[in-house]
Amino acid sequence: MKKWKKYGAFIFAMVMCLSFAACGSSDSIAASSEETENAEGDSEELVTDAASLDGMWSINGGTKLYFDSEGGYYIYRSYYGVGGRGEMSESTEDGKPMMTFNGFMYDFVLRSDGVLMPNQNGDGDGLNIHRNTFKRDDTAKLAEWEANNWDGMWQNAVGETIVIDTANMIYTASSPDYSMDGTLGDDGEGMGLYLYDNEDRAYLCASEDGNSFTLSGQYPGRYSDDGHFDGVFYRDGDIAAYTDLEKAKFYYGNGSDTWLWYNDGVNEYFLGDEYKIGDDGLAYYEADNKVYPGGWIPDEPYDPSVDWGENAQEETSINLENDFSHFEGIWYYDGDLSAETYIVMDASGNWSYHQRAPGAEPAEMDCGTLTQDADAADIYYAESTMYDGVSHQVFVGDGDVFLWDEEGNYYLME
Repeated sequence: MKKWKKYGAFIFAMVMCLSFAACGSSDSIAASSEETENAEGDSEELVTDAASLDGMWSINGGTKLYFDSEGGYYIYRSYYGVGGRGEMSESTEDGKPMMTFNGFMYDFVLRSDGVLMPNQNGDGDGLNIHRNTFKRDDTAKLAEWEANNWDGMWQNAVGETIVIDTANMIYTASSPDYSMDGTLGDDGEGMGLYLYDNEDRAYLCASEDGNSFTLSGQYPGRYSDDGHFDGVFYRDGDIAAYTDLEKAKFYYGNGSDTWLWYNDGVNEYFLGDEYKIGDDGLAYYEADNKVYPGGWIPDEPYDPSVDWGENAQEETSINLENDFSHFEGIWYYDGDLSAETYIVMDASGNWSYHQRAPGAEPAEMDCGTLTQDADAADIYYAESTMYDGVSHQVFVGDGDVFLWDEEGNYYLME
């Protein structure tokens, strides 16, 4: 299972003058002797010195890319909020700096006009930053938060409620229209924390002060077709505490008459080009005319128990605070210590599935987290964080034994 690194709340480019002084200007970035020229006549060189990347880069102050070669990481943040930490490394062939972003390796090209362009190695679907044009930006700032900042209850203006537990990497979500739970993930490849929603990922787009967020797919715009997970989610559902709605407004930004933004008086959020501003000053999704959940404070906070029963909050608490200590240990197939497969679990519900062949070291084949069925105390779900959409049903029997899917019984032996 992915582990979150601990890091400070803020990284400010403006206070990193020592780092910038150490690496010099963008003109000093070391490059290979091979040089090419683009259509505009700017030459391009391959970056070979990782330390020369250190510091903050941005695309016109919007999308940001921060490097720390000594720490072995970078931080990416798109203009619409998707982003997180990723790994920096050196090529085993020629030592050039590389980074892993959303499933692909990137090296870097520097143009003679000071533009840095990540260069994707290979082709594929999904968000990429291939040949995006970054420049040094000593004034850009980038807020970064530890995972547990997002723990607790969050609610938007229409009452959609999300409860997050990063210790167990799970969440529950409810509204007047639905109730569900799921797992959290972070692949450590620059995309950040996400809520796993059936076969999709809802990426958390943090506000600058860390007291609110929106949810997005890999690309900007409304996350879902039906509008769930839309709008701004505020800590404890306390919209008044984290906004100044007298100054709030929806507006078209960056010289565009289609790209809509929302400023709640404290933070800004990007909506995309599929919303319009209504006569009441609020935003509406053009395809179905649903209001964007932001810009007002409801008369009363939404209580999930109204729609989902008096024990709705209690069930949520059970799911999030479940004690998995009775699972802690090593479970062997059919109670055989020499079995081909075994499962390791800890007291937090994290698990790993191992397989071994004669004469070979055991290999981890899958891993993830446990969640308990809301209606059946003896049924759990082993949600994979290694493979998208994979979940194993676990039936707990009498004594130290459980049934893993239909594979067979596993017994606690160590």
